[in-house]
Order: sequence, then structure tokens, then C-alpha cells
Amino acid sequence: MARVIALAGTLSHDEDVLAALHLIHTMASFAENFADLRQAQGRIHQARAAREAAARLRAWTPPNAAPAVTGQRDAVFAQVPPADRGGLRR
Repeated sequence: MARVIALAGTLSHDEDVLAALHLIHTMASFAENFADLRQAQGRIHQARAAREAAARLRAWTPPNAAPAVTGQRDAVFAQVPPADRGGLRR
């Protein structure tokens, strides 16, 4: 894109055309950078959720007694707060 703008300005020998094409190129670069910023802002929620999940995993302490094999799922399920069960109902 930059080469096309430079070539058009050089071939026309008109400083106004060159300035206008330079402005268009600068505005296009700004738009691309702005789009990258918006994309990064959309990912911040994923990063925060991952950090919160990691903090919860680090803070988790195993129960004192190991649950029986048959009741293992129920024991683990009971430790998860209702808001974190992902819509699973008992």
C-alpha cells in the first residue's frame, strides 16, 4: 500500500495528491491499530477468567479423608459452589 501511494505521488508530481494519499495511508494505519486494540480488549475477559480459575485452583485444599470410589463424584461435586457448576443440577 505504501509503495502504491508513493508511486502515485511521484508519478503525478503533485504535492497535494501526495499529501492526500499520505493522509489516507496514515488513516488506514490508524484504523488497523484501532482494530487490533479492540480485539485485544475483547480478550481481556478471557484472561481475567483464567486468572480467577488459576487462583481458585491454587487455593483449593484436598479433603482430609479420601472419598470412597463410589462416592467420589458426589464428594467432589459437593465441594463446588452452586454458581460454578455450569448449570448442572442435582
